[in-house]
Amino acid sequence: DDIFIGLDVVFNAIFLLELLVNMYAFFPFEFWKSLWNIFDFLIVAISVLSTCLKFAGNDGLPGVSVLRLFRAFRVFRLVKRVKSLQVIVVGVLASLPGVANAFVLLLLVMGIWGIMGVELFQDVQAKDPALPEPLGVTHFGNF
Repeated sequence: DDIFIGLDVVFNAIFLLELLVNMYAFFPFEFWKSLWNIFDFLIVAISVLSTCLKFAGNDGLPGVSVLRLFRAFRVFRLVKRVKSLQVIVVGVLASLPGVANAFVLLLLVMGIWGIMGVELFQDVQAKDPALPEPLGVTHFGNF
């Protein structure tokens, strides 16, 4: 457990150092113009804050464990570094409004079929002797 705490501190220090170098290189306005830099700043700030709260003994405060979950978004910092990955992510985000109508239509159809399924099969019992076993009726109770 001490090894993981030590690695957490080391990686937080490396990320903080990298952020400070980036802020110094693009000081003051160029740094804040990029959304990737703002995202980078927020992730590093949350990581450092959660580590500081952990060492201060405030580990039991509500929300500290949620702050630690944001550290998983460090992986997305890679998108900033790899230009081809950045092009893919920007393309996927740009396509979301175009497929939103399809998602709404899919949600509507799935909702209708779900309501029909509940209505049609509400009287079916899990151990109904009139139904053969391979129909999967025994799995109705799983949901």
